[in-house]
Amino acid sequence: MSKLTIHDILLIDKSDIHKELIEDAFRNHKSIIKITQVENTSDVLEQLSEQSWQCILLAIDEVPLSIPQLLEQMPVQNENSPIIVLLNDYHRANALKFLTDGAFDVIAFNELDYLVQSISKGLKTEELSQTLTLQRNAIKAAHDRFRALTTQLPMAIAFLHEGAFINVNPEFQHYFNLESTEDLAETSFLDLISSHDVDRIKEIFSQFNKDSELNNKKIESIKFKTQTDNKKTADIIFTRTNINQESGIQIIVQPHLEKIIEEDISPTKDENSLLSPEFFIQTLNQIIRNRDQDQHYALCFFEIDEYTKYKKRIGITRSDNLFHQVSDFMTSLVSPDLKISQLNIDVFTVLLRAESRAACEDAVTHLQQTITQHNFIIDDQKINVKINLGLVHISKHIENPDQAISLADVACTVSRNKKLHLMHVYTQNEDRSTVETVDFSWTGRIKDALKNDNFKLVYQPILHIKNNPTPLYEVLLRMKSSRGDDILPGQFLHTAKQSGQEEDIDKWVINQVLKLLESSTAINTSFFINLSETSINSIEFISWILETCKSHGQHIVFEITEHHAIHFESEVLHFIQEVKKIGCHICIEHYGNQPDASETLAEMDADYYKIDGAFINHLATNRKHQSIIHNIVLNTNDKKVKTIACYVQDADSLAILWREGIDFIQGNYLQIPNSQLSYKFEAQI
Repeated sequence: MSKLTIHDILLIDKSDIHKELIEDAFRNHKSIIKITQVENTSDVLEQLSEQSWQCILLAIDEVPLSIPQLLEQMPVQNENSPIIVLLNDYHRANALKFLTDGAFDVIAFNELDYLVQSISKGLKTEELSQTLTLQRNAIKAAHDRFRALTTQLPMAIAFLHEGAFINVNPEFQHYFNLESTEDLAETSFLDLISSHDVDRIKEIFSQFNKDSELNNKKIESIKFKTQTDNKKTADIIFTRTNINQESGIQIIVQPHLEKIIEEDISPTKDENSLLSPEFFIQTLNQIIRNRDQDQHYALCFFEIDEYTKYKKRIGITRSDNLFHQVSDFMTSLVSPDLKISQLNIDVFTVLLRAESRAACEDAVTHLQQTITQHNFIIDDQKINVKINLGLVHISKHIENPDQAISLADVACTVSRNKKLHLMHVYTQNEDRSTVETVDFSWTGRIKDALKNDNFKLVYQPILHIKNNPTPLYEVLLRMKSSRGDDILPGQFLHTAKQSGQEEDIDKWVINQVLKLLESSTAINTSFFINLSETSINSIEFISWILETCKSHGQHIVFEITEHHAIHFESEVLHFIQEVKKIGCHICIEHYGNQPDASETLAEMDADYYKIDGAFINHLATNRKHQSIIHNIVLNTNDKKVKTIACYVQDADSLAILWREGIDFIQGNYLQIPNSQLSYKFEAQI
């Protein structure tokens, strides 16, 4: 090593012995060093303000000063100075923490030879120091971005430092009936906890202080005190965080739903809730694509019989109350083998997993009995509901979710027509005439919707996780029912495909988006539009797009499924080449299911990859999915393709996606689909 002369080293340490050891280590390497030593915080601030230091050594075991505290006091002239932490004993976990906090290196006093090399390395180029500054700024910006996002999340979130509040989001204020955050200025988190549960929270804080690697800890059924003295019960998730370069804990409050359950009924309880219809269909698609031979799945339609009669019999308000109770009761039945979604106010879709077809049917029968025997209470009156129930087994003949939902609908229609309130299992031969009747009915309803604008669009925002306020929305199709609620496309798209109406529906959607783009409502807004496989493969449809969308192509993103892109490679390549001529963008959705097809997809010249939602669900607790997300980001970094994580359902997943470097996020956690372009993108900044 060449001779090294350094005059500007600041040592923050109370021990004179350490200073001598460092000087001896440099002399052994035939280098000269001059160290200025300070022992207390006030002297540190004075020295940092008076001059620039080439390197700062922090004996972290000797001085009550943390890296974040030091960085917070750091004046501009020293913001590029590398900070090296000196330890009495080296522990990998502690070292990682210090490096994460912003240290340049971590060295034990018994390895001071390495300190000489480290300082030499740190001073070889100013570029390294500048990189460190940029890295610290990027981490702070990412945390600020995460905090900004939480202000709009529909979940109570707070940030704590040593038990005191740093910040809370609006939902937290609402949950605890706080008029402003000033109410928390002199309040600790423990002040909000009932006396019965205070010790449980203290124990969690103690565990976090003792174990630096402890993270994502959940405790259940904590009782809170509110300003109205009404106790609320919720689960709490504790996660380590770093806000404004200050280490702390993020807490997420998950309130318990009030469920009306009779004492003689003991349905399976699980922390899951009803799936959104979109995510339910995504889950169903994953099962169809990757069918497990050792497990059997069935899809059921649960329809509350004679919905309109309830409204006439007990009135609109009471009937709405009844159906909300039914929804809550269905929520209580969710389990790992039983996924439920509410398709309409009176229709629930149920996805079951069991060892055989017979076991699935037995489980559904038991489920039906549980629901119909339950007493729902309306104004002290007991009401029982009757169920029409249709079931279809997910066999090799089921090609996609639309087909499965359509056949479950057929089976439910048979059950309704028989008026016996018994389960009907779909069979192709027996139900062929009903299929034709149902398909004919849907064909007519689709034709009517196209003619009389009985379709409608809803929009879900797609947010840039690194603070780009450009408005992006995914366009989602709904059909208006005669009673006023929305019909999801899963119920009619299979028929549309069979009857040749898919292109007409796609044209209707595109025309509605073009009307928006020509209005003042959607200035500088881009829209993601799902296209059917039929339309993508159609030469005539491509020609129609080129003529119709040529003035607004730069604001349109067409979504193509990964499955279709792989199995119809030449048709998809042709479609992409043509629509890009007028500035349209391309998104490959359900991305990640076919890792072996990455080379094929790379030829598609896509602008976005929308990661399959199955990899996002419960991301925080699924290491395999975390690894998949990590690899997807690594593989797309050099392709100039932006990544989108859809179906984001919780704050834990959001934090991991931010950490891994995902570009965009989307999901009901941020905003449910809305008929208005109402998301305030500028509020993200």
